[in-house]
Amino acid sequence: MAEKVNKTYRYSYEEKMKIVNEYYNVGGSTYSLARKYNIPRSSLLNWIRKIRKNGYIEKEETRGKSKKWRTNIFRRL
Repeated sequence: MAEKVNKTYRYSYEEKMKIVNEYYNVGGSTYSLARKYNIPRSSLLNWIRKIRKNGYIEKEETRGKSKKWRTNIFRRL
């Protein structure tokens, strides 16, 4: 289901959308869906929050600060 990266799991866009669609269309609680798909409830809540706020989940989420931000910090030092 999920791809293991280091000690964390990364879920594909399709997997996220399938689970969030099930939450909205079929119903049920976030607890039951998290147990059913063996995912952290906090991840599911984050995906739902992003859908409510933006109307979508980004396909490729960036993690951390951008490279441009890091280079600007080093130039100031």
